[in-house]
Amino acid sequence: MIAYIICEGLDNTQLIEAVLPKQLRTEVKVVPAGGISSVKSLARSIVVRRQVPVVILVDANSTVSEIVQMQTSSITEIVESVSVNT
Repeated sequence: MIAYIICEGLDNTQLIEAVLPKQLRTEVKVVPAGGISSVKSLARSIVVRRQVPVVILVDANSTVSEIVQMQTSSITEIVESVSVNT
């Protein structure tokens, strides 16, 4: 496994798997986490335990640029704080 893609729910997972190129399907694991809080927790756990890159895909639930940026920064800080060697 070279990387994980973590998203909020099963619908998101199915969509990502449908558009993911075939050559990456054996190298990338797409995982539904079950909500934004779970996404953050799971991403941190994978980074710490597996030390592989993690892509986080979540719905911002907003079209306001400042809110989207604030949410992005928050998630990034939480995960990057444990990703020293990844």
